[in-house]
Amino acid sequence: MSPAEIKERIEWLQPTLHRQEIKKQGGMTIIDNTYNTNPESAKTSLKLLHDTPGSQKILITPGLVELGKQHNKYNMEFAEEAAKVVDIIIIVGEFAKKALLSGLKNFPKEKIYTVASLSDAINLLSQIAKPNAVILLENDLPDQYF
Repeated sequence: MSPAEIKERIEWLQPTLHRQEIKKQGGMTIIDNTYNTNPESAKTSLKLLHDTPGSQKILITPGLVELGKQHNKYNMEFAEEAAKVVDIIIIVGEFAKKALLSGLKNFPKEKIYTVASLSDAINLLSQIAKPNAVILLENDLPDQYF
């Protein structure tokens, strides 16, 4: 194939659902990376969040799962990296909450929210998100997708 044919065919490709899928919802940009993830994917999601223009950067996450004995280490590192990028962090559920909060020890406490469920996170988001906010949904947020 020629470079022109390759370029034309690439434009036909569609993103895989819930894997760094970018959507518009009202005045917000949603980066949906809810179909499971790993530490490397989470890093690239944070870079995408950083690089996406918006008035506010918000992370909604239950943390990283299925990491075995490295669970706490990777969640702390993920939170530390997120703190460099986001304005607000919403932690969903209890699974990785302690490790995430440990990684956020230098992040302003008033910008950390903890909620029990994704629906609680979405309700909170409707109250705190500014127009043109960019929201990263990172890792398995079950039962509901935008």
